[in-house]
Amino acid sequence: MNPVFSPDIAIDLGSRSVRVHVRGRGKVVAQPPLLATCARTGRMLAAGDSAAEMRRRALPWVRFERPFEAGIPIDTEPASRLLRRLVRAAQGNRPYLVKPRLAVAVPTTLTDVQERALREVLYSVGTRQAHLVPTPMAAALGADLPVEGTHATMVVDVGATATSVAVLAWGGLICAHHSLAGGDALSRAIASLIRHRDGLLIAEQTADEAKLRVGAVRPRARQRTRRMVVHGRNLRTGLPGATVLSSTDVEAAVAGPLAEIVRTVRTALALCPPELSADIIPTGMLLTGGGSRLKGLPLVLREATGLPVRVAADAEDAVVTGVARYLETLPASVRRFYAGSPRLIWPGTKPSWLPAH
Repeated sequence: MNPVFSPDIAIDLGSRSVRVHVRGRGKVVAQPPLLATCARTGRMLAAGDSAAEMRRRALPWVRFERPFEAGIPIDTEPASRLLRRLVRAAQGNRPYLVKPRLAVAVPTTLTDVQERALREVLYSVGTRQAHLVPTPMAAALGADLPVEGTHATMVVDVGATATSVAVLAWGGLICAHHSLAGGDALSRAIASLIRHRDGLLIAEQTADEAKLRVGAVRPRARQRTRRMVVHGRNLRTGLPGATVLSSTDVEAAVAGPLAEIVRTVRTALALCPPELSADIIPTGMLLTGGGSRLKGLPLVLREATGLPVRVAADAEDAVVTGVARYLETLPASVRRFYAGSPRLIWPGTKPSWLPAH
């Protein structure tokens, strides 16, 4: 790598964690998208892990904000400050004469207004090129799925606040569906159940731990029911308290959000043309994202669709790895896909079954 040129940088703007990948160095930053500013002056005090530590200490003179929601900047100014800090940390504060190329994973529902806001943030960070890669495409590239062949493949990315489903072939998205149902909705449902049933207020991290340890599906046949003790604050007395949470309790709590994820997958399958649906039957779908770690999720999707379901080897980092591979190769067919448009841009003749826009 020429020391004059800054290496390419890939970014996954997750709602729980911003992952930054620097070419030649791998994933070097994975920190929460949290910004801490002074409540009186507005001066930035910390970002990422440092801001999360300040939040745990509940400092009264510090204001905390999350400038990104599902990969989209809510406010461009704090989003620029946060991303600038994380990119500089990933680069190691080394001086370069030529700015880097940046690529960011974006939802398939990205609007023109959201695209302009995101590009404004990226160019304010400092880049000579800004590429926007659809999240399902990035997840497929990161999981080594064949996206440029004629055989259709299906990827389901379950993030913290959103689920993106897509069928890919010929280097583009055949069909895609996106919904605001993710891992956070499952955690909130568990916390709500404990609050109403036991009058116990539990922390967000406790609900996440319960979700991953207990799971979304009750054990079948001879499997033992999973249980764990959760601690929190009693809403009636204000004193510390505890309760037992079983897999049956979690299954009932997350039934609603889990049904929304299933509907998202089934909608994407319904949008797929019948000629390509046969390609998905033997291979099924690949799960990526932090939400794919939920116990029982593959079983739920397999029973709902009848398709094989497998989880990617490096599910949480699949998106940022795919964005980095996009920058490394920039295949012509993928490059022609314009992430900010609802239209599907094809390298060749548009299939006859694709509806006109």
